[in-house]
Amino acid sequence: MVYELILLVALPLAALFLVWRVKVQGFSFSAGLRGGMEPLAVFTSLPYTVCVLFLMGLTVYLYRVG
Repeated sequence: MVYELILLVALPLAALFLVWRVKVQGFSFSAGLRGGMEPLAVFTSLPYTVCVLFLMGLTVYLYRVG
């Protein structure tokens, strides 16, 4: 029960805190993007699709084997 609480509550809160601290210090998450690059283009690219399909297949395989 404790591990589930850590995964569901503490880790997301810690991640949000770290993102907030980085933003306060002036870091820009979009600074590395080239001008005119659409963020949706990243998620529809071939490498992203191949990676997602591989991870989905691995998940199904490990679920059936393990």
